[in-house]
Amino acid sequence: MIEYVGVKKIKINSIHGNSKIGESYTRTDPHILQIAYEKVEKTKATKVVSNMADDDSFVVPKSGRQLHDKIYRENAKKITQRLPINNITDDILTLIGESHDNPFVQSVTMARGKQPIIILYTDFQILDF
Repeated sequence: MIEYVGVKKIKINSIHGNSKIGESYTRTDPHILQIAYEKVEKTKATKVVSNMADDDSFVVPKSGRQLHDKIYRENAKKITQRLPINNITDDILTLIGESHDNPFVQSVTMARGKQPIIILYTDFQILDF
């Protein structure tokens, strides 16, 4: 078994894609963005960034745009968490498959450019009227 104890120096020739010309890229701490995101619920994003810069210039997002992107990503997460995993096509295919064996599925009719027509009832429900 061999263990290297030295320091490996790597020369990087290219600049990071997000860096400005002549500046090194530094990633904003996600904790800072989370703090700013929580403050946005009460005021606008640009106002939050300017207030945070006035309070402590080291603990602030780089721009209002960065905070807008955070808001967009968080809202997208909330929407996808509420959506069901399957889509309506899966449900219709399941109904078509069940139409032969399940007495509740009476008819599934589809036509190009039209909404599907699905008729669901049991004979007992019809006799109940």
